[in-house]
Amino acid sequence: MEPRISFFASAIKSYNWEKLLKSLKSDIPYEVVFCSYFDKEILGDLLPGYPDQYPELKYIPVENLKIAQCYEVARRNCTGELVCWIDDDHTFSEGFTEKVYNYWKSLNDLKAIVTTNYVEKDSDETIDDYRFYGRNMNTPQMPMCGIMSREYLRWLGGIDSRYIKGRWNCDIAMRALADGGKVYIYRDATVYLDSSNKNGKYNNFWSGWNEDSEQVENSWVIGGYERFSDPLIVIGCSPGDAQKTSCIVPINNREVTLKRNDEFVPFPEKNLLKNSTMPYGEWFPQFEEE
Repeated sequence: MEPRISFFASAIKSYNWEKLLKSLKSDIPYEVVFCSYFDKEILGDLLPGYPDQYPELKYIPVENLKIAQCYEVARRNCTGELVCWIDDDHTFSEGFTEKVYNYWKSLNDLKAIVTTNYVEKDSDETIDDYRFYGRNMNTPQMPMCGIMSREYLRWLGGIDSRYIKGRWNCDIAMRALADGGKVYIYRDATVYLDSSNKNGKYNNFWSGWNEDSEQVENSWVIGGYERFSDPLIVIGCSPGDAQKTSCIVPINNREVTLKRNDEFVPFPEKNLLKNSTMPYGEWFPQFEEE
């Protein structure tokens, strides 16, 4: 039976895979599509046992690709009626798979993107704070783990190739909103994130994230990206306190537009599994700008 929903991710944090896969267990057909550079030292002893334990897992090894491109490879290999982008350090509340699928179906809206409750360890952020500009309720709601029609995402073009690591999900949401779609919050399911154990060997998270933030703002903010004034952290807070509510950065009140400033740039059809597209950014030292 064809999957009702396909979960997909760029995945190298193998220490969390078992917890993630167990939390997604469901009576409805589903699949989990992971894509990453195959590191024999990390994955070589792990993957042979997974098909027997978790037949829903499909793993796609690729060359040394940037994270956003791994997500695009995984997306193109999804077969479910719906897709849901996730991270491989996520876990999910009981019954997550059935609940989000049934809720999306109940909306009867092909352009709907569903997002759920979100709990991050050592943070008081909620899904309501996940806006185009974080915590600015005057800007559009963004989907953390977006659940949407696979065919509609394909029609939108998938992930824009200019993204390095993150924020491409916000670009997808903005394209859907510009097309008359809507982001819905479903509060009876929860995504949990333990971000305290990022795998620094493979990515410099904030470098890629910051460059991707510039890209999404250049596409969807009137006047494009504009740097905050320094310092960003409230006086009296140490860098380690930056996630606390008392240490939030200033709210950005620049105007978000649904009439984009630039053109969507798709990933190429050829050599997608071997050649990483530019920009690479500084997030991955194995890459060098040409």
